[in-house]
Amino acid sequence: MNLRPYQESIVSRVLASQHRRSAICSPTGSGKTAIFAEIHRRFGKRTVFLCDRMELVEQALAHFGDEAGVMIGSQYRPGNPMVVGVFTAVRRQPIPADLVLVDECHLSAARTWRTVIEFYPEARVVGATATLYRYGGGSLADLFDEAIAGPSVPDLISQGFLCPVRTFASREDVACAARVRAGEFVAEDLDRIMRGQVLRSAVDLWGARYGGKRTIAFATSKAHAYDLWDAMRWYGPGMVVSEDTPKADRASARQRLSEGSLRFLVSIDALGIGFDCPPVEVGLMCRPTLSRGVYRQQAGRIMRTAPGKAGAVLLDMAGNVARHGLPTAPDITDLNGKVIPIPKRGRLVGMVNCPKCLCVYEEEACPECGTPRPHQKRVLRTVSGTLDEVIGIEATGAQEWAQRATPEARESWCRKKLRAGWSPKQIAAVHKRMFGCWPDRSVWEGAA
Repeated sequence: MNLRPYQESIVSRVLASQHRRSAICSPTGSGKTAIFAEIHRRFGKRTVFLCDRMELVEQALAHFGDEAGVMIGSQYRPGNPMVVGVFTAVRRQPIPADLVLVDECHLSAARTWRTVIEFYPEARVVGATATLYRYGGGSLADLFDEAIAGPSVPDLISQGFLCPVRTFASREDVACAARVRAGEFVAEDLDRIMRGQVLRSAVDLWGARYGGKRTIAFATSKAHAYDLWDAMRWYGPGMVVSEDTPKADRASARQRLSEGSLRFLVSIDALGIGFDCPPVEVGLMCRPTLSRGVYRQQAGRIMRTAPGKAGAVLLDMAGNVARHGLPTAPDITDLNGKVIPIPKRGRLVGMVNCPKCLCVYEEEACPECGTPRPHQKRVLRTVSGTLDEVIGIEATGAQEWAQRATPEARESWCRKKLRAGWSPKQIAAVHKRMFGCWPDRSVWEGAA
């Protein structure tokens, strides 16, 4: 097997490691299954490959070849390696193995995954994921001994292994009024917010600019997905795909989208991990998420290279870019789920949302329309004057807003601070100082 240089480096580091459990962090599209296949070949012993969905099973079997066996659902065929569905494995007798390969290992902190991995206390365990943090929070440090970093997204783009992506984002956080529960927005709130005017604006923007290109749209619920489909179908044929969609229909939809007979797919948590359709050019984000992992997995669906594909476009109507950064930003994490900062060459430049075309960029001018980057310069002025006794100060600016803020505005402010990591005690103290009253305790009790 001919490996790319960075793949060879990862394989060599894994096999040379003195640790028993290693987690590889490498972007979507970097060929993690090919890395797994080579680790198995060089290790040369009994191997079990763990995954949780049929798309990943099929990808693994394609890389491991005819010698591979499979055990998922009612399917069983012996071989080495054995490609095993984790939900099947937890119900059956463990298959003996010296090497355990864990696909999408950010999931392994969940109870089912942990149970299966602990079947192999003496085996060498190697996991791989594009997002080395658990979506619901928590650490992977008690399951893995080390993190092995692969290339960054910018590296893969510069080497031609991923395509460049242009990002356009709304300047408004449409989910600011949504409640938070268990580290994510409440689905019912998102469904209420994202239907209606936000949906129409998203479809109008997509249709005017990219309605003729193959697209994946991400929805909040089944009802929202069908609303999107109904609005988008005027620009071409499309289909809604969910976890309930039969395997054959999902495979057919992917094939038809790749060939161009379908113009778009609308996904309800079904076209993230494991979905591979390189010709897709546009991602339409209509699902706000607090999970950096979900965001990066969804954005990764449009960044694979394909013949004739010059680049990809991300249209974010959900405020995800503002929450999590550009999809091309380096995203290497440690096992505790903390993003490791990567120093940038030259001057640090923050993101800018172009006021003319909504393009999000870091350069000195908008790469889409050429609008110069807005700069706000602070000028220090010195004036002469006298000191007068202060009798009273009329409220202006933020003070005036605080005095006139409605109960709904105060509640929205509290929820925003909760999402930013403030404690209820901090929120209460600042709320009292700003608004002159204590906040309603139900704000954080409802978010618990």
